Amino acid sequence: MGENRKDELAKELEAVARMREDDVGGLEALVRRYQVRAVNTAHLIVGDRALAQDVVQDAFVRAYGRIGRFDPDRPFEPWFMRIVVNGSVTAASRRRRRVHREVALETAGTGGGSVEAADREPGPHELAERADLRKRVLEALDGLPPAQGDHDERA
Repeated sequence: MGENRKDELAKELEAVARMREDDVGGLEALVRRYQVRAVNTAHLIVGDRALAQDVVQDAFVRAYGRIGRFDPDRPFEPWFMRIVVNGSVTAASRRRRRVHREVALETAGTGGGSVEAADREPGPHELAERADLRKRVLEALDGLPPAQGDHDERA
C-alpha cells in the first residue's frame, strides 16, 4: 500500500473519530473527500443534479447521525456510499410516485389520498433531530471553499 493511500486512510480514520466525538469538523474532511463522487453517484440514480445534491446532503447528515453504527475497522467509503445509494433509490422512487400521482390527478381530475398516506412521515422528535443535524452539517458545509463540488468529476 502506497504512502499516499496510508495517509488518506489515516486522515479518514481521524475524521471518523472526530465525528464519533460529536466534532462536525470530522464531517467537513469527509465532505471534501467524498462529496463530488457521491453527487455523481446520486445523479446517475435520480437523474437530476439538484435532487442528487439534496440526497447527498441528507446522506452526510445521516452518516453524522449514525456514525455510532459505523465499524471503524472497515472502510468508510462503502458504508457512506451505501447511504447515498439507498437515499438515491428512495428519492427516485418518491419522484416517480409524485409524477405518477400528478399525472393521475390530471387525467382523473380527482384526489387520491391513499397514495399520500403510503409515505411514512417522521415524528416530531425525529424531525427535530434531523433539523439539528442538518443545521450543523450546513454550518460545516458553509465553511468549505465555494469551489468544493462545483465541478463535474468523472470517476
